Amino acid sequence: MKKLKKFWIVSPVIIGLVAIVVIMAVFTATVENRNKLLLVHATVAVFAIAATLLINDYTNKSVFGYLKRLSDSLMPKEKEAVSGMPSPMVSVKNDGEIVWYNEQFRKTVLSGMDAFGSSIMKVFPKFNLTKLKSEEPFEIKQNKRWFQCSVSECSGEDIGKYNLFFSEITSLKETEQRYEETRPVVILIVFDNEEELLKERESERMRVMAQIDSLINDWVADSTGVCWADTREKSLILLESSDFEKIVENKFDILAQARQIMVKDNLAVTLSIGVGCGGKNIAECEAWARQALDMALGRGGDQAVVKNEEGYTFYGGVTNSSERQSRVRMRMSASALTELFEGCSNCFIMGHKYSDLDVVGAAIGVHSLVRSFGKEAHIAIDRRTSLAADLIDSYEKTSGLDCFMDVSDALDRVREGTLVVVVDTHSPTIVESLALYERATKTAVIDHHRMMVDHIENPTLFIQESYASSASELVTELATYIDPKAIGRAEAEALLAGIMLDTKSFVLKTGVRTFEASAFLRRRGADTVEVKRFFSGTLDTFREKSKIISNATLYNRCAISIVDKVFDDIRVVASQAADEMLTLDSVDASFVLYEGGGQINISGRSHGKMNVQLVTEKLGGGGHLTMAGAQLKEETMENAVKRLKAAIDECLKDQAAQK
Repeated sequence: MKKLKKFWIVSPVIIGLVAIVVIMAVFTATVENRNKLLLVHATVAVFAIAATLLINDYTNKSVFGYLKRLSDSLMPKEKEAVSGMPSPMVSVKNDGEIVWYNEQFRKTVLSGMDAFGSSIMKVFPKFNLTKLKSEEPFEIKQNKRWFQCSVSECSGEDIGKYNLFFSEITSLKETEQRYEETRPVVILIVFDNEEELLKERESERMRVMAQIDSLINDWVADSTGVCWADTREKSLILLESSDFEKIVENKFDILAQARQIMVKDNLAVTLSIGVGCGGKNIAECEAWARQALDMALGRGGDQAVVKNEEGYTFYGGVTNSSERQSRVRMRMSASALTELFEGCSNCFIMGHKYSDLDVVGAAIGVHSLVRSFGKEAHIAIDRRTSLAADLIDSYEKTSGLDCFMDVSDALDRVREGTLVVVVDTHSPTIVESLALYERATKTAVIDHHRMMVDHIENPTLFIQESYASSASELVTELATYIDPKAIGRAEAEALLAGIMLDTKSFVLKTGVRTFEASAFLRRRGADTVEVKRFFSGTLDTFREKSKIISNATLYNRCAISIVDKVFDDIRVVASQAADEMLTLDSVDASFVLYEGGGQINISGRSHGKMNVQLVTEKLGGGGHLTMAGAQLKEETMENAVKRLKAAIDECLKDQAAQK
């Protein structure tokens, strides 16, 4: 019935003709007298002609009546458009049924076909009926042609009907597409472990350089781009967007190809790539490419970072950071930090919330260096939430200094020329006090974590080395250049405690410079027995740690454990439990989830086979390849576990694709 209704104007004629044929057939079969048969046929034909004329008259009146009402409902300019019909136009009901269209619509859109009674969605498959209520013009595609559509709603007797006016914009869309495809993309590539790998004779050095140059040039050989390859500095590549899309589809396979280039001792070449795209001009794209390259290097290298107006996208980063053998950069950082110390009126040092041994150790080291310049210095910290209370108490007792200050008191003592040094973090969301950082006139950041997208913007000095084991290692190395004598026994033990915490007693993320820094601290009087005391725990915490480990389940070679109750040292115990679970067979990474501070906290650890930083980044966190964490707000534990498993699956998939 519904289908017949769509053809109401035509169907009565068809039904009448069928009835006439049937009647004539019946009379032909039953009436023998030809005169009577002729009379019957003539009578039926007269009635058929009359009925057809009446229906035709009714149809004409209906259509022209609708068009008159349609014209009356339009504005003067729209009336002129309807009468002239210079562009395609169609009238539809609110359910999309086509009730009328002009000749231009039939020729332009329907290609000479008719579509009365059919749906507008058959003509435009992606047509959305909600667009009928739209007050703004919208674009719609039909096969390979594009149209801009404006909608006018009818009123009066024709309420529920809509007039659609079309103008073809295919040429404009093709021009827009060509513009998007030819927009510039700037790529910067650096050989980020050159100094570590190429300490060989010149012939070996030239061989590797030539291979890298050839690799970069071959990478863009099939594109319309231009490449300036110079591995001693930076390789600059200019591409069009259409060529860059192919690179993204291949997930920057040049990173894996570079790792196939080997030098002595089976050390692999790694590249860092920064990409700027979608900028207003080449200059803006280049600026974004430099920021992306800094981000790639800050995250440890061996990865590509793409920056556009929407933010950063990361590719690669599956290997650990290479340790920098060159100390030039650290000497320059030490010189810049010395100038800040000399020029400040006073200094505050702070780390991240829930400060640990690495934060307190690094802060104590910086505090001692600042005091060696005769400047007033304090460590801003919340002692109630600190996880290094034993170290704080021990240092105050040993040094006799009252250097730890509550954050609220520190804010009252900020003045012109105050320097704030942030250690062991570069994220503004987790610093001990963002207000203290923002109020200072000069700022410095000393951190060893891989660069996060949400990082402190434009500090006076940014010392960020992801190769380092800890912030305490970086401060120790800076102290050797600034003033070695500023580090006494108490400071040396605090710094060594920070190094031992983040290296798990020199097991994870430990390089040559880590041992050199530790040796320096030992010479400055650090007692390893006293340092070990800072890691001691109670019998209750040992039992809780054992319970967390026993509750662990295995998922894709990842041990996952959920803490079922909250206790005082839950943050420390959760981290220790995650470390212990790495000793289990068939475990490449471990994650401990616990509630605290109105959120779900996740502590992740690995031996390096899985990058836990990439896992936690997908959950809004960050960290290192072997040590990372995340916090999920307004989330249930059940959903948090599901999100964690999904992040693990995604990282394993990405890691497999890059091999």
